[in-house]
Amino acid sequence: MDDLDAGQILFVRVTGSNAGGESPPSSTLAARVGDGERVSVLLVEAFDRNDRSFATWQDDGVSIEDGNATGPSLRLFADHTNRHDYSIQHGFAISRPFDSATRNVLHIPGELLEPPLSLDRYAVVDWMSGEESSPEEPIPPGASEIALSSADQMLLAAFMERRRSLFISGSEIGLDLVERGHGEEFYRDVLKAAYQGSASFKRNWGANPNLVLPTQGGLFDGLDTFRVDDGSHGTYDADRVDYFLPLPGDARSESALLYQAGIGHAGLTWASGDCSRLVYLAFPFETIYPAETRQAVMARTMDFLDNCAPAHSLYLPLTPHGAQ
Repeated sequence: MDDLDAGQILFVRVTGSNAGGESPPSSTLAARVGDGERVSVLLVEAFDRNDRSFATWQDDGVSIEDGNATGPSLRLFADHTNRHDYSIQHGFAISRPFDSATRNVLHIPGELLEPPLSLDRYAVVDWMSGEESSPEEPIPPGASEIALSSADQMLLAAFMERRRSLFISGSEIGLDLVERGHGEEFYRDVLKAAYQGSASFKRNWGANPNLVLPTQGGLFDGLDTFRVDDGSHGTYDADRVDYFLPLPGDARSESALLYQAGIGHAGLTWASGDCSRLVYLAFPFETIYPAETRQAVMARTMDFLDNCAPAHSLYLPLTPHGAQ
């Protein structure tokens, strides 16, 4: 495609079709066109989960066992499950040229071949974990549904060791890695956090649930208090989110966001003198609303992470029509 303008943003998904019909679409991926310079930002779609945890109870008025009583049924609505299109919220908010990929192209099973894409090409990675998490039951052999697999953890740890910068967001990363024992060392040594618990919003019910507050003196100081989606503002209900402390004993790990009512921290930053930087949010970035606040959070995040990268063009992020 040679007729694209610098700053233009594209969203792409693919389906297959045959005599049996058309397949469900692939994940939606995105890219913002640069102006000839090397793209330094990679957006990684790492939210694969699509299980019964997304089902909702609904009383549809249907009688039970031929009686007069009615009751709720557990239903799985397509628009309430994982739509695999959250690159839209991330992509519109990123003002720099960027590429995107699903996390499976960063790995080759058995490691006999080079993966199709290497993180070495990029200075900044935006890793979207969403609500990715292992199931409550034991993980079936070969299942990919885990917040960060051991291969993901090795990849990101090596990326940070090479003096790169990471933006990672997701609601159950601490729950999966620490409480369920799938990566406590990674959580401490790479994400620079001390896990405290999960379900922060459920512990904060009150007049203003799902509220997140910028930490005074932190990266987002000066931004308005904002909300995280409960399922009615264009994405999904981030109902079980982690809370943590910035890593004790590491003065470089600093609070960036707090939850309403003061239960733990919702976001942190970390920076070393060699340009390795981190922004970690304990809720999915795409669930921030309104869109203007989401863009402001991303702008500060990218300015912080991209501080040591070569200068390049910036483009005005556009809010899609009707965006929350």
